Amino acid sequence: MNPRDLKRLRARLERIQPEPSPLRHRLQDLEHRQQRRALFQLPLSFGGQWLRRGILLYLRHEEPYPVPRVEALPVLTQGEVVRPLIPQETVFLDIETTGNGGAGVLPFLIGLGFWDRGTWVTEQFLLVDPGQEPLLLDWVSRRLRGYTTVVTYNGKAFDLPILLDRFRFHRLPPPDLPTHIDLLHMVRRVMASPSGYRLTEIERWFLGWIREADLPSQWVPRAYFQFLRGQGTTLLRLAVLHHREDIRVLPRLLVQLDRWVRKPLDRHSAADTYKIARLYFRMRDLDRAREFLEAGLLRAQGVTRHRLLKLKAMLHKRQKEWDHALHCWHELLREAPEDPEPAVELSKYYEHRIRDPYRALLYAWKLPQDREETRRRIQRLYRKIQKESPSGFPGLK
Repeated sequence: MNPRDLKRLRARLERIQPEPSPLRHRLQDLEHRQQRRALFQLPLSFGGQWLRRGILLYLRHEEPYPVPRVEALPVLTQGEVVRPLIPQETVFLDIETTGNGGAGVLPFLIGLGFWDRGTWVTEQFLLVDPGQEPLLLDWVSRRLRGYTTVVTYNGKAFDLPILLDRFRFHRLPPPDLPTHIDLLHMVRRVMASPSGYRLTEIERWFLGWIREADLPSQWVPRAYFQFLRGQGTTLLRLAVLHHREDIRVLPRLLVQLDRWVRKPLDRHSAADTYKIARLYFRMRDLDRAREFLEAGLLRAQGVTRHRLLKLKAMLHKRQKEWDHALHCWHELLREAPEDPEPAVELSKYYEHRIRDPYRALLYAWKLPQDREETRRRIQRLYRKIQKESPSGFPGLK
């Protein structure tokens, strides 16, 4: 088609298009005015104030909550943090995004929690205009200055990677936070949750914290999209309250975790005591490990009891308490004969500690014979027996 025909066709299409209805214009203008009025009233409905009118909304909530003492951080973090918590240098962070990850995910609500002169403060930054994301990131970066420790829940896998990606995308300098404490890793390290490790499940089971009229997490992005489409702020207000509760629960969870690992509690299950004892064993605090092991064995059964016995045997072995270690290994061998570990330990004990290759060989024969390690062990023991008494062992060639 030549340019003249194309121009003629466009003119015909313009002539057959219907004229816009005046009523439609009035409805669109009314809808636009209602959206502008709702936007103007947004700080009043949320109880916040504009940092930039129509772009970034700032929400602040204060409540009395004494500054706690958290001294078990070196244990809870498995040595990653070597000093107790310093509240004045600690900030709790949580974000809400338009998706679960990937390119184009927008953090539209960023919250910070911290102590200010003995008062717990929650700050939230709501991005009203998605096109002004660098402004949100700049404000949050400035608020994070002066803090050396950030505490999150699943922040190592979600919150911080997304934030740092957005800083890089907009070519902004990221905030400097030398120490990151992820409470999800702590919870998994010291607790056997019966209902999963989602924050709301941990609140309900561990803290006894039940949220009333809470918006489910999967609805939060939908609430933001409805707000952007001009469909009201009702769901978005619920999303903001949900986000505030996510931040408020973090310091309480950290305090309870600190108490959880200090001494055995009636609330501890056998699986809990095993996890905590294993943590203290790795940290070489053998007295605390022994305390939790003894408490766990009083209530443990089945697989958990076998794990506790194995750990207790390793503890006695490390402290060279051989009689107690032998008792644990024999008990394991009697209760779980299919497990090769106690037979290996008994064979090693009699071979290297007692220098009794005959008895060591008896336990070596209890091991799976199809393993190369077992065959080498048996051949080595035969050679030792032959060296000590060439004709004194039945069946020896």
